Amino acid sequence: MLEIKRAKLQNYQEIDKILVEIHNYHYEKFPSHFKKINSFLSFEKFQAILTEETIEIIIGEEENKVVGICLIKIIQIEETELIHSRKSILIENLGVTEEYRNRGIASKFLGEVDKIAKQKNINHIQLQVWGFNERAIKLYKKNKYQNRTQILQKNLNFSRLM
Repeated sequence: MLEIKRAKLQNYQEIDKILVEIHNYHYEKFPSHFKKINSFLSFEKFQAILTEETIEIIIGEEENKVVGICLIKIIQIEETELIHSRKSILIENLGVTEEYRNRGIASKFLGEVDKIAKQKNINHIQLQVWGFNERAIKLYKKNKYQNRTQILQKNLNFSRLM
């Protein structure tokens, strides 16, 4: 039975492993942008994140094994002459290990983010997803996420000057 809860210090290795899996998927799809890695963040950085008030790491645990993670950040957008101020949740990372995919776990994470937003009186959740990640795009659209902006890129294939 899946249990969604906040990450603890002892979850570091399992969380780092999932973050590496997510990152290296991006590397496989876009190696000109991403580097292949063996570790996503140091234990010290993880420890600091757990004490950060604006960041939360949610884990999905099944049979005492971390099977997925969702890292969110609460951001305050200040009012300017052009935009209203608002609080927003930014989903920075969301991933489920390969063997536990297609079981609704990622959707449960998104539901948990909704609950956190309601508890904190935040009505805006945002994330970025790479265009090649069709599986994730399908998940987000199924969960009522909509395009707000698009970032377009043109590759020129010039040699790097260095």
